[in-house]
Amino acid sequence: MKLGVDQLLSVLFGLAVLTIGLDQYRPFLGSVGNFSDILFGVVFAVGGVLWLVRIDARRLNSLLRAVRALEPVLWGGVLFTAGGAIASLGSEDPAGSWRVTLKHFGMLCVWLPWATVAIERYLSLNRAFVLYVGGICLIALATFADLLLGTHFGGRFVTTPIYIVDFETIAEGVRYGGPTGHPVTLGYISAIGVLLCLAIVVTGPWRRAPAPLLALVACGSAMMVSGSRAAFLGVLVGAVLIVALANRAGRRRMLLVAGSCLALLAVVSRVANLGPQLNPATRLLESLQPRRSFEADWLRVHDLPLTERLLAHDPWTGYGMENVGSLNPPTKGAFHLPHFILLQSWVTGGLLALLGTVWVYLATLWLGWSAVREGHVMALGPLAACAAFILMDMVAPGLDQRFKWFPAVLMFAMLGAPKPSSASGIPPALS
Repeated sequence: MKLGVDQLLSVLFGLAVLTIGLDQYRPFLGSVGNFSDILFGVVFAVGGVLWLVRIDARRLNSLLRAVRALEPVLWGGVLFTAGGAIASLGSEDPAGSWRVTLKHFGMLCVWLPWATVAIERYLSLNRAFVLYVGGICLIALATFADLLLGTHFGGRFVTTPIYIVDFETIAEGVRYGGPTGHPVTLGYISAIGVLLCLAIVVTGPWRRAPAPLLALVACGSAMMVSGSRAAFLGVLVGAVLIVALANRAGRRRMLLVAGSCLALLAVVSRVANLGPQLNPATRLLESLQPRRSFEADWLRVHDLPLTERLLAHDPWTGYGMENVGSLNPPTKGAFHLPHFILLQSWVTGGLLALLGTVWVYLATLWLGWSAVREGHVMALGPLAACAAFILMDMVAPGLDQRFKWFPAVLMFAMLGAPKPSSASGIPPALS
């Protein structure tokens, strides 16, 4: 059977979702974006042309309904963009500041609503959910294959220069980022995977639990390998949210799952002959040591007074967006941007960017809660994942990372959709 354009776009969109966590994989056209972004871009461009050719009242009304449903988030993106635009006028690198501002505008005001509509157009919610969780699990498995078998997936899929993997350090027992290229990124992705799988296990019937339980173990283990304290705290917050919104049976199941995971961790720590350098529990305990034991924390504390000095000098307009997501300082004062999204937005884009960031976060949580309240139990996991990554953003940079916003896309796609026929709301493909 001949593959049509629509079917091809569905395949490309599915591959983009599957590889969305490999945000440092740039096999070609590296300056354009990572592999997943390029796939999303192709689908967006070709699908947009086809949409214009086939446009009718039904398609136009469908787009307008989606935009109106996401209006709270879009207004936050507009505020952030306005702050970046004003900051660009006085920036030391106006062209660079405009480029980063437009990149954030594209993510918040174009990609988010488009991906929300495109999920049902090209995949369906169930398939998108399964591909996203599947991609996270593949990252977790590749991470352990690197550690235990020396497969070097991290080297093959990390092609951005600042994230090149030094495999000699892995043997010394340092934190590892796997094919994501950075331990913090691996922590983000793994924490999201843990919460999505945990929500499925808690809210669904036991007969559908084996697959998400295995995925839960894989993602949880990868999170410990990352040694990310933020990811660990994010999972705790997300788990508390799941417990609070689950029914009584779900809470009992949560206690059972949590106890089983802790017991499994204890067994792996004592029985598996991994040695202290490859022990995930040891890495997690290391990441929870007092802050004075981490050199990175010293640098962050040292940068805070300089951040305060900049904001005291100009708390309104910002100093320019050009160095967001880079290792360069925001000004000639030569200090790194704070690892705190709210402060980072304030320093670079001024008060409007700060308000826009807060607005986007609150609107995301509100829309997620609305989806759960409408009866979409499947939205519980993405809502917990969004709460977790918002917490993690308080100690890490990077507002425009698509891999962490995709759970929000899943929630947004549920708004206005028919309620699931089953009370569990679990994707059939995970059963």
